[in-house]
Amino acid sequence: MLFAAALIGIGLLVAPYALVQGQISELNAAIKSATTGVNGGKLGDIQGALSAAKARITALAPDQVMVVTDVLSRLIADKPSGITISGISYQRKDVTTVAVNLQGKGVSREAIQQFEQNLKQEKSFAGVDVPVSDFAKASDIDFSLSFTASGQ
Repeated sequence: MLFAAALIGIGLLVAPYALVQGQISELNAAIKSATTGVNGGKLGDIQGALSAAKARITALAPDQVMVVTDVLSRLIADKPSGITISGISYQRKDVTTVAVNLQGKGVSREAIQQFEQNLKQEKSFAGVDVPVSDFAKASDIDFSLSFTASGQ
């Protein structure tokens, strides 16, 4: 009787054991398949590929790309009263840099100088320049302004 109970107990344990072993085999096969599907299963290669992909994504991240709408927003925010912007042109130099040329009209020399100073205080703007010839008139002045905007 004791022998029969032992056989039944062993019989009941064999089925769950076989099931667990089958699941372990399936998981090992899935892991092997996932790693061999990418760069021949070499973990270092996979990590290198992921690092390279991350570097490419980081290079294209929005905080490093100069978006022209950011430049326009800053121009509008920095424009004092008495300045009217009549035209803007830009040329992308690279992913992070844009050359900007602006035309406008100022009610006075002081208004144009204030606009120039405001733009020079922007950390992402460099080389802000208003030609001296634009200051020949005392009022109602047509002016041009150029600078480089950078996303870094």
